[in-house]
Amino acid sequence: MMTEKGPGRKKRIAAVVFSHHPHDLRVRRAVEAAVEASYDVDLFCLRKRSQPKIEKSQGLTIYRYDVPRSRSSIINYLVEYGVFLALVFVRLSARHIKARYSVIHVNNMPDVLVLAGVLGKITGARILLDLHDPVPEVYLAKYGVARKEQLVRLMKMLERLCIAFSDKVITPNIAFRDLFIERGCPGEKIDIVMN
Repeated sequence: MMTEKGPGRKKRIAAVVFSHHPHDLRVRRAVEAAVEASYDVDLFCLRKRSQPKIEKSQGLTIYRYDVPRSRSSIINYLVEYGVFLALVFVRLSARHIKARYSVIHVNNMPDVLVLAGVLGKITGARILLDLHDPVPEVYLAKYGVARKEQLVRLMKMLERLCIAFSDKVITPNIAFRDLFIERGCPGEKIDIVMN
């Protein structure tokens, strides 16, 4: 794992999730483990009305964004994901320039949130993609098989590209790991971390 250079510099991690904190237990545990391991963590997530936009505690800074999460249509999903990705990309990149991240831990859905770490990747941060769920299968379960096969193919292609962009991938079970390998992800790149 890459760390910041220089004496007394703490290692830094960025975590990205399109969800509310501390709602997502998998993300909460990962963040807590990183803080306990003496990392400074910046978490980028959604904001509920009652939550502060920025919250700081020992080793953790949370940046929350007022992006709706309506889940009402495919178009709404795309707009919500796009706005969140743009907002996180700007702040994460600015924070990375100020004090480099060692690791950028991106949680799907969607997979394309890894793009928030482009500047970090170019300048030496490692990208960890946490694939909680396979996006094409979630889409098919929600909207049905007859729904735009071309869109499902696009999702699979994006998944492969996001995995290729990442330095390491984790997923919660062997079935998902096998599915990602079947779609072209190198097996040595994926580890299982159960919920």
